[in-house]
Amino acid sequence: MTRLTVCLPIILLTASTCFHLSQAQTENLVHNGDFSAGLAHWSPGILNAGSIPGYPRWGTYVYPTRGNPSAFLDVPGGAFAYLDSDFFFMPNAGTLKVTLWGNHDPVVLGVQVKIEGGPVYVLDSLEPPRTEMGQTPVTKQYLLGDNVAGRSIAVRFVCRSEPSFLVGTLCNYDDVFVSSQGGTVTSTSTALQYPVLRGQYVSVDWSKFREHPEVAVWAQRTADAQYRFLAGAQGLPPQHMRQSLIHLDSGRGGWASHGEVGVGVDWFFGRNLIAPPEQGPSAGMSPQDYSLQRLDAELYHEIAHNIPVVVTEGYRPQWFTEALGTWVQSSVTAPGAYTGIRAQMEDVFWYDDAYLHPDAFAGYGKGALFLWWLIDNHGIDGLHVMVSQCYGWERAWSSEEDIDLRGFIPWTGRSKNQLAQEYESSIQSGWRANIASLVNRYAIPELGKDPVLPIVLALLIILLTTSRGKRRLTSTPSRPTVNHSESVLRP
Repeated sequence: MTRLTVCLPIILLTASTCFHLSQAQTENLVHNGDFSAGLAHWSPGILNAGSIPGYPRWGTYVYPTRGNPSAFLDVPGGAFAYLDSDFFFMPNAGTLKVTLWGNHDPVVLGVQVKIEGGPVYVLDSLEPPRTEMGQTPVTKQYLLGDNVAGRSIAVRFVCRSEPSFLVGTLCNYDDVFVSSQGGTVTSTSTALQYPVLRGQYVSVDWSKFREHPEVAVWAQRTADAQYRFLAGAQGLPPQHMRQSLIHLDSGRGGWASHGEVGVGVDWFFGRNLIAPPEQGPSAGMSPQDYSLQRLDAELYHEIAHNIPVVVTEGYRPQWFTEALGTWVQSSVTAPGAYTGIRAQMEDVFWYDDAYLHPDAFAGYGKGALFLWWLIDNHGIDGLHVMVSQCYGWERAWSSEEDIDLRGFIPWTGRSKNQLAQEYESSIQSGWRANIASLVNRYAIPELGKDPVLPIVLALLIILLTTSRGKRRLTSTPSRPTVNHSESVLRP
């Protein structure tokens, strides 16, 4: 029997803990953890196709310096993929050990654990060492705590790249070993892994911006203020909703995956600002305000993707999921809860040239405009049915033909190709989306229409104002300042 000291994150907690494990040599609970049988007992899949046709890809190969098979996910051009092990029974707490590396361009690699019929827990998210840049693979070990004991679980690896990275965008995995400990586990010390701001619906990881807690307040206030609206607009029943963990990062753009959201916040700090389109409702806005407006919308978009609990089986085309996420983003009519900047709404159609070059199945702004046209002409109920089919709560789609037969035709009486032709003719004839009117017409639920919450918030504001003098807690500046951290940060 050996004694091993490990410092690592416990699932569902925000602290790292050092443990002494009394461990005997045990069997590997993961089938084919060394990939000697290829991808047998492993199931890959696509979360986002990216911009390069034919990707993401996956498989096994023998890496020259290792001499034995390893698995890979190849995700150029913003692709996003996963690799799941078969489910296996975890009798007690234990450990997961794995060797990880990348190749040439940077990627983001995630290590997760799936509970059969339950949630997905995130163990790690990292940029793995890139061997083609002279770095060496890393072996990581994670503690699997009592919340997986006695459960059927699977190991999940995820991999994604930024759209601009195209060369050697691989996540590599080898020697996956899960053991279950029969002995006791005793904690000896704890240390904070990363600071988290907790809200009603979201938690925010602001570890990369420890000197700027105001950016965490922006993300928490913005997401919490519209969370129920973003769910209601999609027709999500409460049992199919989940809370989110938001990771703040540098750069622009975002991603969403199984309970986690990532958002680049350069615009919050006034970096890499963009000018508004020359036409549309935001024409003439300052680059600062327009970029903040886009940042609010980016967060809405990723949160909208992430709220639904998605069944992994089935056919889920990107043209629909991105159109849906952008449609939900564009349906927010309230100004940003933190920035005070008015909602983006129709602007997405102008910067995506949706009115100039209508394309029903191009996703993002063009696809979102198609959804507004469908709602204007055929109501919103059919869209909610399609959402339930896409996410798999009802029988999941199997093909594009299935989307027609069970989605578009029951909703509108027409196939998607017939609808696309009618839609493009309508755009050319001058049809424009009046989003505020459509949101009103179909009574898409707004959080602000809850009669109880505003009263509670008002009472809290009165109490806080009384206890803190005359500080204005309810003000919403036109752009972020460093004065908003207050006492709401509770790492």
